[in-house]
Amino acid sequence: MLQKINNKSVRGPNFTVTVPDIHKVEYVEGGKAAVIEIEGGTRGPDQFDWLIYARTFRGWLPPHESEGIGADKRRQILENVSRSLSVLGMRHKIIE
Repeated sequence: MLQKINNKSVRGPNFTVTVPDIHKVEYVEGGKAAVIEIEGGTRGPDQFDWLIYARTFRGWLPPHESEGIGADKRRQILENVSRSLSVLGMRHKIIE
């Protein structure tokens, strides 16, 4: 279950997603952090307010950068981010 902490953060069972500014999403799990770049999109009935650039998610930030993230874990993290952004009311699309 996801819990909205404030207008910028959501807590999941073992992770937190925060949108500190209009340029990035921070994902924290088990003391490790990762950053994914975002950008405002165009508004419209079939368009998205935010574009999430999955390719900018390269792994954990220091000091955990040497710990790899497999394809399944990466997919899970992106899904957690997507679900969290939906809780925050941020219409978005993940771009690979």
